[in-house]
Amino acid sequence: MVSNGSKTARTHAARGLTPEGHLGNLVQGLGQLALTEDLTKRFEDANEDVMARIEAIRDFMLNRSRVTASFTGGDSAANAFRSALGGWVSQMRDEPVTPVDVGFARHSSPPREGLAGPIRVAHCAAVLAAPHFAQEDEIFLTVGSHMVSLDYILSEIRFKGNAYGAWFNYGGPNIARTLEVIAGVGDYVAQAPWTQVDVDRAIIATAKDDDRPIRPGEATAEALFRHRTQLTSEMRRARYDRLKSA
Repeated sequence: MVSNGSKTARTHAARGLTPEGHLGNLVQGLGQLALTEDLTKRFEDANEDVMARIEAIRDFMLNRSRVTASFTGGDSAANAFRSALGGWVSQMRDEPVTPVDVGFARHSSPPREGLAGPIRVAHCAAVLAAPHFAQEDEIFLTVGSHMVSLDYILSEIRFKGNAYGAWFNYGGPNIARTLEVIAGVGDYVAQAPWTQVDVDRAIIATAKDDDRPIRPGEATAEALFRHRTQLTSEMRRARYDRLKSA
């Protein structure tokens, strides 16, 4: 948890935004650290209960309606994969997947929280709801966030705030100032002297993320992600056109 403190902070902060954020915090958030530590201390007594819960998760997952697969490879390997997967799926239950209450509680107002831990590094995160990938405004956030990151955040937090480094002395974390910098993004954007040349450079920098060669393993995972999130080729092409004309 500590080795990826920034993700831990974002996961915790996002738990009150969406049901997905809530579930992400349950399975990847700080609660997992407490659970792991608890099970480690009393594993001799808890191991049978742990195995019973793992088997319950297995039984829950073995439903062909919950299976989505992605594959990258040649025809012979694809045929072998299809045959094996078909055999597995045929042995699973065939039940509809119905939505259930996951206990999500939306934040009524943005909370300001701090998590204390025995580390010498502070990880600050501010999160907010954003437009969907298919919405027209989303592309301006993509380009704008790239420019804000380089022009403002990097300068104020990294260079002026000395946010990353190592010395043999005491230096308190700049939590308050870091959050003030993040809160000031709107004011910064309102007065930023960006020209179309600056915007064009940001377009090039952000466009390359969606138009680059990727290896088969990454392609397989990316294809599965796009299928699960219903991110179609038509949506991606439309977004790319919006990006080029921003």
